[in-house]
Amino acid sequence: MFRFDGEVEKLVGEMAHEELGDLSTDGVDSRLVRCQHLKSAVSAYEARLIRHGETLVEHMGMRPASAAHLSATLGVSAREARATVKVAEALKAVPAAEDALAAGEITTGHVDILARCLPVEHRRAAAVEPGLIEAARGQSVDRFRRTVDDFVRAQSGDLDGAERARRQHERRRASVFTDDDGMVRIDAVLPPETGAVVSSQLGRIQDEMHRGSAQVFSTAGQRAADALVEMARRAAGGVSGRSSSGSARTEMVVTVDLAWLTGQVDAAADEGVLPRCEIPGMGELAPATARRLACEAAIIPMVMGGASQPLDVGRRRYRITPAQRLALVVRDGGCVWPGCDRPPGWCEAHHLDEWLRDDGPTDLANLALLCSRHHHDVHEGGRVLEQSDGEQGPWQVRLGLSPPRAPAA
Repeated sequence: MFRFDGEVEKLVGEMAHEELGDLSTDGVDSRLVRCQHLKSAVSAYEARLIRHGETLVEHMGMRPASAAHLSATLGVSAREARATVKVAEALKAVPAAEDALAAGEITTGHVDILARCLPVEHRRAAAVEPGLIEAARGQSVDRFRRTVDDFVRAQSGDLDGAERARRQHERRRASVFTDDDGMVRIDAVLPPETGAVVSSQLGRIQDEMHRGSAQVFSTAGQRAADALVEMARRAAGGVSGRSSSGSARTEMVVTVDLAWLTGQVDAAADEGVLPRCEIPGMGELAPATARRLACEAAIIPMVMGGASQPLDVGRRRYRITPAQRLALVVRDGGCVWPGCDRPPGWCEAHHLDEWLRDDGPTDLANLALLCSRHHHDVHEGGRVLEQSDGEQGPWQVRLGLSPPRAPAA
């Protein structure tokens, strides 16, 4: 074990200033292995420190609050602190794992599996089962996860996995929340059988959306996110505006200040007032995004005055009718953006003159099909879609948004 009398600082300094330009691939690999051994040793030492700190607090007649203390002392998140304490508890219960970790024979990933997947009631058995840690020495983390699962089933007599399936069902959860950047995060934990349903549908929709496309617009993560939204859109009513149960599709209220609608954003900002546009309960919304939603979603605009008093609550506006949708499919044949080959099934109806800002009508002469990516480009990207020769000319795109029109007196 290294000493804290300057040895650690010296090691860190050497690592930070080592010239890597002359290293071979073998040299890189050997240093990565050393880094892994160092992380393992530090993790084992950290676990011992946490447990010793808990002992000192208990001797003072106090109840240990290790996770909160770590979060405050080290500046780590509460989630990371809780995970670190769980590792310390697992290593205490299975001393052989701590010895192997300190020696660099297993990794922090192996110990994380013990902390997360080995129930407390089976840790005593794991402590006296030498084969478990011996398996970890020769297995990858993913393979060790299966080994621990098999060990738990054997200890609990759940050889057919029925009890494990029951626990998985009880642990199912999903949450939706808005983070500090205004992004909506969706987190879900599902049993294998229901997770497979969701995963299969997402994969199928993703393949349909991007199969045969001559253009690559997004990353794998972005395509998966698009597929998730499309799955929800279909459940909400698809192109018909009604769900499979016959209920009306989802509505949303958009609160927008009058200064935005009348184009007085700069003047309001000069007076120290930042006009707002938001979905109540979800957070801020870019005005351009509100205009895009107005093309397809069922939204209710609520216009607010300077004193945050409602001036007008607009009528519910639905997107185009199924008949209009079919007419657009026949007329446009897919995304009308120049050079785009997206089929009608992955397109949204775009209002050339926006109804939320310009009172544009929802009729065929004011509609065009755009894929999701190019619909974003028009509204959030500041592009204008138009035909060069009335309704007969080719579609073209230019930069710049037309100025917002003031509401009629």
